[in-house]
Order: sequence, then C-alpha cells, then structure tokens
Amino acid sequence: MILTILGTDLPGRVCEVSTGSYRDVQVGVQRGKEGEQLVRADAESVRWGLPVKAKDGADALDVTGPHVQGRPGTRFVYLVWEGRQPEGSTAMFRRLKIPLEPTIEGPLRAALLADSGATIRLALTAADGTPRCGGLKPEALEWV
Repeated sequence: MILTILGTDLPGRVCEVSTGSYRDVQVGVQRGKEGEQLVRADAESVRWGLPVKAKDGADALDVTGPHVQGRPGTRFVYLVWEGRQPEGSTAMFRRLKIPLEPTIEGPLRAALLADSGATIRLALTAADGTPRCGGLKPEALEWV
C-alpha cells in the first residue's frame, strides 16, 4: 500500500534557528540516514507517496517499508529539513517524527487491514514560523 504524506503551510526557503542560518531550505523524507525526494520549502504544498507493508503480529500490525524507522510497536517516518549554511555546505538541521502506530484503532489501522492507501495531512510550519520539528503525537495527525 502507499502511505501518502501531504504537507501544507511550508515555511519558506530561509530559516534562522538556534543551530544556525540556512538558505535554499528543502524538506524531504528520510530513507536510512539520508534525506530524499527533497522539495523546496517555499512550495504551496508537497506530497510524498511511500510504499509500506503491514505484517500481522501477536498483538498488533507492524508497519515496515524503506522509509519506516524504529522498532515494532514504535514505528515512524521522518521528514527532514536541509539547507545551505553561510559557508556553502548543505546540512540536515531539523527532523519531524511522524508516528505510525497501528495498534490503536483508527484510519491507519483500517487502511492497513484493507491494504488500501492512507493519507496524512499536516502543516509544516511551527508556531514560531520555522520548519516544524520534533515528535508528533498520533492524535495530532489528520488522516484524510
């Protein structure tokens, strides 16, 4: 099945955060240790389609795939923010952790059981205007 992540309200191509100044900011999905499918952070919206599989476990379904991180029961996908620093090098400077917890009843579990696609929609700008980062709680996700 395909897990679609739809990002809205992107923060723009310039970012000033505690770790430094970044230009040409992009956002993408993390695969292994690297960001890929990078999109300019001034886009109107962004969409990623990630292949995932569900495995039946003793107590719950387990989600796996090339972009899925973590251990069974605590799986997640990272969105990564990359930008160019003043000296010219490019660095990953923030990550947003999207939990995939099919043990709870809800849209992800239903989609996995039906082997149909699931879509998460989320705003990618934090309240302070910078790229959204940190971990999201499952109840904070909007499933569409």
